[in-house]
Amino acid sequence: MKPARRYLAVHLPFWEAEHLRQSHPDLPADTPLALWARQGARRLLVAVDQAAAAAGLEPGQALADAEALLPDLQVLPATPETSAAGLRELALWAQRFTPLSAPLPPDGLLLDITGCDHLFGGEAALLGKTLADLAALGLTAQGAVASAAASAMALARVRRDAPIIAAGSEEKAVAPLPLGLALRLPGGMVEDLARLGLRSIGDALRQPRAPLARRFGAPLLNALDAAAGHRAPPIIPIAAPPDLSVTRALPEPILTAEAIAALLDRLLAALCARLSRAGLGARRLSLTAFRVDG
Repeated sequence: MKPARRYLAVHLPFWEAEHLRQSHPDLPADTPLALWARQGARRLLVAVDQAAAAAGLEPGQALADAEALLPDLQVLPATPETSAAGLRELALWAQRFTPLSAPLPPDGLLLDITGCDHLFGGEAALLGKTLADLAALGLTAQGAVASAAASAMALARVRRDAPIIAAGSEEKAVAPLPLGLALRLPGGMVEDLARLGLRSIGDALRQPRAPLARRFGAPLLNALDAAAGHRAPPIIPIAAPPDLSVTRALPEPILTAEAIAALLDRLLAALCARLSRAGLGARRLSLTAFRVDG
């Protein structure tokens, strides 16, 4: 029997604030930090660091209220594009543990560790090293291992004890988790589910599916099934950028094999020149072509 795949999920609860602090080393390290964004006419917190959270601040609060509660709070505008780019870089960094890693925006990483854990002394040792190395980078992290990616991610978001779940035990493991935090459901849906007495994943899984589907739609059922290990959404690992590349933008599209081959000859000549200057060789080359519609 083919062994089950194993996934290590990492949740970074203060990712945006901690990443921005790393990008601005001049910020005082002992002063709480929060990021804000404009939503309509309001300015709301969208991320906080650990110190701000310990003082009672959380995303969704009005910026003016947060500053009144914590007068020494550092506030900066959120930069979601920079944060997303940083998460992709962190996923590439995580390929020291496995060749298959993926960013899970806005604050997660997923590592396919199937067949890799023995290189680090087992799953517990690998999970511990991953979290320790992230802490050495100045990042707060929680992690979990399971045979379903969504199960591992739900557990990592909620539990701080770095659980390792045996294959086939995912549904039992995620059943006690709160729906909103574990599955990242919209706030309005979480409130509607709570009014029905459904607060945990297990509460929702025990309900007849048809009424849940009529009221909340397929996204809720899909999220429940994924967290319980009953379905596996596709995961697209991040690919490291090429060491060297050359490109050509064409004023008109080329359609024939002969034209593509002629252009490839010119691209190869340019790439070989760059390799020669760098004193490098190549083991693998890849040609990527874009149609006129992108």
